[in-house]
Amino acid sequence: MRPMRKPMRKPMRKPVRATRKSAALALLPAALLATGALTGQAAAQSGLVLENVAHQGFVLDNDAGGGEDSGVLAYDRNGGPNQLWKVSPEGGNPVQIIQRVGGRELCAAAVFNGVADVSMQDCENSGGVTHWQEIQVAGNRWVYRNSATQTCIAATRPNAPVELVDCVFGDQEQQWVKRAG
Repeated sequence: MRPMRKPMRKPMRKPVRATRKSAALALLPAALLATGALTGQAAAQSGLVLENVAHQGFVLDNDAGGGEDSGVLAYDRNGGPNQLWKVSPEGGNPVQIIQRVGGRELCAAAVFNGVADVSMQDCENSGGVTHWQEIQVAGNRWVYRNSATQTCIAATRPNAPVELVDCVFGDQEQQWVKRAG
């Protein structure tokens, strides 16, 4: 019979003490997001949610986080990564509405794929259908007009694919509010 060994104990580390300063710095990014003070490139990197004005609580959504050719919906906000977008370049036109999917960037594009007017396409090789004019209509309300088709993204009904319609800047179904993701 073998003699029983005592289990070895790892040396205990001293607990890390949070200072008031380190605790405040740790909370700073969340506070900036909550107040909307985080703007520009930092906000674009963290992801934006584009919420429809007519159908509050419904946001631009890459259908189930799908890849190329998946449809773009106006869907109930659920915090999923398929609802986070980057509008780039920040403050420039035309812009692309970009989402990172499976390690690559795909863009919302005005391509009817048999299911949806707006679908996800390769950002670089789509012949201009991924370029949008970002038009500020009031405060933080934006309309996105496709550069190739001159039609605008509209949420004509919630939990359904968005549609491309003739642009009417006063139509709240065509207006989108940028929110921090």
